[in-house]
Amino acid sequence: MKELATYRHTEPVQAMKIERMFSDPTGCLFESGDKNDPVQVHVNRAYMLKHNPLMGGYYVRYFDGRENYIPAAAFEASHELE
Repeated sequence: MKELATYRHTEPVQAMKIERMFSDPTGCLFESGDKNDPVQVHVNRAYMLKHNPLMGGYYVRYFDGRENYIPAAAFEASHELE
């Protein structure tokens, strides 16, 4: 499984564009990239309820462990791939 990419804004973050979402009883699996070797992140139900993420937006993980969701237009306007 591939790692999240690192992006730069006011601080470095790891992020992925959510291309596919698969719900399960404990939360949701996000996937991005090649279906044969995707980047995958599993989030819990609390994340889903707090952020209400949509496909096409970005899952974001800060290096202190916080997780966030940022809509695509806002993320792409303010973050650069390192």
